[in-house]
Amino acid sequence: LAILSSTIASAQTATTTASQLQELINKLQAQIKTLQDQMAQITSQRQQVAQTVVEIATTLKEGDKGENVKILQALLAADSNIYPEGLITGFYGPLTTKAIKKFQKKHDLKMVGFVGPLTRAKLKELLKENPLVIEEGDNENEGDNDKKNHEDKKGEKQNKLCIPPGHLIAPGWLRKNGGAIQIIPICSRILPPGIAKKLATSTPDAIAPIISSINVVAGTTSSIVSWTTDEAADSQIYYGTSTVYGLNTVLDSSSTTSHSQSLTNLNASATYYYQIRSRDAANNLGTAQGSFQTLAIADTTAPMISNVSTTNIASSTATVNWTTDEPATSKVYYSTSTPINFGTALTVSTSSLTTSHSLNLSDLTASSTYQFAIESKDASNNAATSTQQSLITLP
Repeated sequence: LAILSSTIASAQTATTTASQLQELINKLQAQIKTLQDQMAQITSQRQQVAQTVVEIATTLKEGDKGENVKILQALLAADSNIYPEGLITGFYGPLTTKAIKKFQKKHDLKMVGFVGPLTRAKLKELLKENPLVIEEGDNENEGDNDKKNHEDKKGEKQNKLCIPPGHLIAPGWLRKNGGAIQIIPICSRILPPGIAKKLATSTPDAIAPIISSINVVAGTTSSIVSWTTDEAADSQIYYGTSTVYGLNTVLDSSSTTSHSQSLTNLNASATYYYQIRSRDAANNLGTAQGSFQTLAIADTTAPMISNVSTTNIASSTATVNWTTDEPATSKVYYSTSTPINFGTALTVSTSSLTTSHSLNLSDLTASSTYQFAIESKDASNNAATSTQQSLITLP
């Protein structure tokens, strides 16, 4: 500013020609541009130095405390169906345990209630989409749960956990956690692409979904094609005996990252070509092509069930595990009656085709003997049922 004031003063007191005045204007504009570039560079360097991207790096369980628990709670709170309370306390209590079980159920993990390697890996995937950061600064909004500790550190530079902006549109976040927004501030950083799309920023989404993990389970007259996308999108497949296709599946408009479509009325011993089509909310279309061959002989053999075991038996829950010799669905019937009445027994199931099966039984009665039987169906709908077995819940 001193430079500009001096230059202007000189310009006002001197007699200048038109060319000298233009030269002066050009010089001032160049100086302003240099200052703007320097300010932008300093701001960028400050943000890079002041922020550290965080992740959950350890196993967490009920009773644990600390920053890792805050990171976990902030990430869970983005989904009000999983953690409607949305409390960011840094203490792993019953509410956090309950939320983790819901998270594990949603992602087809064992509902153990603590953060082990598999759950931690899934949480890291979500952190890539909604990163949390530790930002340096005066942590003046520490919660009342640790009031004394806050008073002891008042005035010191404290690291603070920042929520991703995407949390602000999570259902119920603002309504239930007006105070928590003060405790966990919004990060002063560039928005990740996924969050920017959700917040409807001025930059329109022009990136199509990326299709990966394509898997085909071929049958004689029908087949199942499954795939994943890096963002929520719809599902449809064009298919036929040539790359012209000619047939297509019914469009599933549900937005999801895990997709599956059934191809029907196929010919045996034939090569089929397909094109996967997934379109996101901004109407960007992602495609992927491939081919497969249907089976020559109809599959009439049911899957073979083996390695049946029970784990994680508690007073009200238990886990049943088994394997099959071919990809098949998973279902468990369970009841306290002997033998099991399949018409009235409780059931838990999943339609995913896999050879390694694990289902969690819930709503069990403590100190009770339960009978259970397993059912698995392959892609050709051949069903296998295990012998009835039993387990005893804990007191």
